[in-house]
Amino acid sequence: MNRNRKLVKATLVAIAALVATSALAGCAPTKTVRPTNFENQAISWNNCPNDWYASSDYQSKQFLAGRHDCTNVYAPSQYDKPQTGPAYKLALMRTHATGKRYGTLFINPGGPGGSGIEELQWSTFPEAVLEHYDIIGFDPRGVNHSNFDDGTRIQCSEALDYSSYFVAPATVHNSKEYLASLRISNRYVAQCVKANPLWYTMSTNNVVRDLEIMRKVVTGDDPLNFLGSSYGTTIASVYIGRYPEHVGHIILDSPTTNANASLSSQVADARSFETMLDGWIRGYAKHSQMSVAAVKALMLRIRQWGDDDKLEGFAGMQVLDAKNHVFRSNESLFLNGIFALKYESATQAQTDFNDGLDSLQKYKWNGLFELLALNLDGYDTDKLFDRSEFKTSDIARDNSYEVMVIVNELDVSWPAPSDAQSARIDAAVAKASPFWTKLYEGPKPFTFTGDESYKDFVDFALEDDKIPDPPTGLPDRVNNSGKQVLVVGSRHESVTPYAFALKTARQLKSPLVTIEGSEHAPVAGFTSLCMNRILAAYLLQDRLPKNGTSCKP
Repeated sequence: MNRNRKLVKATLVAIAALVATSALAGCAPTKTVRPTNFENQAISWNNCPNDWYASSDYQSKQFLAGRHDCTNVYAPSQYDKPQTGPAYKLALMRTHATGKRYGTLFINPGGPGGSGIEELQWSTFPEAVLEHYDIIGFDPRGVNHSNFDDGTRIQCSEALDYSSYFVAPATVHNSKEYLASLRISNRYVAQCVKANPLWYTMSTNNVVRDLEIMRKVVTGDDPLNFLGSSYGTTIASVYIGRYPEHVGHIILDSPTTNANASLSSQVADARSFETMLDGWIRGYAKHSQMSVAAVKALMLRIRQWGDDDKLEGFAGMQVLDAKNHVFRSNESLFLNGIFALKYESATQAQTDFNDGLDSLQKYKWNGLFELLALNLDGYDTDKLFDRSEFKTSDIARDNSYEVMVIVNELDVSWPAPSDAQSARIDAAVAKASPFWTKLYEGPKPFTFTGDESYKDFVDFALEDDKIPDPPTGLPDRVNNSGKQVLVVGSRHESVTPYAFALKTARQLKSPLVTIEGSEHAPVAGFTSLCMNRILAAYLLQDRLPKNGTSCKP
């Protein structure tokens, strides 16, 4: 849970953090008895629980105007021992087709750790799709409302996670500060393993088997129709390989990769983010009537202000002004907030960048970048506003961060690069992304040369005989269904680089649609009319575009 590591691993997290609940009327789905045969269980759709609804501010008008209901589907926590221990009680929310129904479309927004129930509520689907498809958002095992049937859930220490922003900020000056950061990370992982004895059941392979149970009990003999974005494309690709006979209409939106990050892919990713950052800087230069060089100098000063304890915000652990609810901020939240912008639309990202730098330049106020950074990690930032003191009871977050880290580490443990390989990668990435490297590393980067090391979830899995060892590689993506699927990638995005989409389309023998922009998960954004028409033609007419088709954002 080291924040440097966290910044890297956050590449598959959705920025939207819809954590507020509404006062919409509803009740819990009818209680069902845990089945002895999970694949033949009966389900009942009923009103949705109140706490499954996001605030109406986050719900689309389309969702508010439609009909929706909810259910639970059981899945064994351990497929090799299906009746041992608690089962997962998976949460599903459905909107009904407004006209003649053609089928059911399952959706997942990524992460790992993203909530499909929340995605269903904020999305604005093409009207033609909404007219003819029931749409089901589901929370994968361990995520949000999909918890164990004994009432427990996967959740790691909120206090340890929160303290890592402030006890161990981005700038490390010496061994003492490095070890403070390291020990918080190691305490966090150890606490998480101890508090969650079934943490190791949240692999993607198990999520895919859950999805197959959902397909069977919800749609019967119908094939799977599925829109997966970002990490959702990992679920999709594994499903296609495992259940080719049940492949229906499947969309892979901003695909991930099944290969270890090569030097070329890391360089491409770094170059892409540097291009985005340069665009925001140029936009701010125009907005503030400053030169590009002056904006970069300002950002370096802001970073130093954070290192010198001169930044203020609403988060933090140290009160600066109780009457005005001001806390000490730092450079970590400034940097993580900038990083979070890559998940927003180009217009929104520029607006937030401008507003954030304006506040910092005028008042040393880091509140907007704090908001972005903390939302990215699933915090309920509303509980952090208007505090006059620090209390751990004010810290509340979903479990998207621990799910992200656990799933990623269960799915694969890539062999560590040698020192020489690491040095080559670092040098190449710094060359591809010079300003971000300079901004992130600070003026005098510190390198620890002691014996203590980070202990992650992989280490706990390797030490425990009852837990399968994470694989050291991922299988090839294959498509033996006899059907083509739809692969979509944005040419200039930096979350899941365009090269991943190119490779995935080749692996799955399917056409690629290119979005000529930088938006991550452009299909699920539903803002491109061209892409919306392609999606509707695929779902409603079984018509795929030619490979190489491109759309404007």
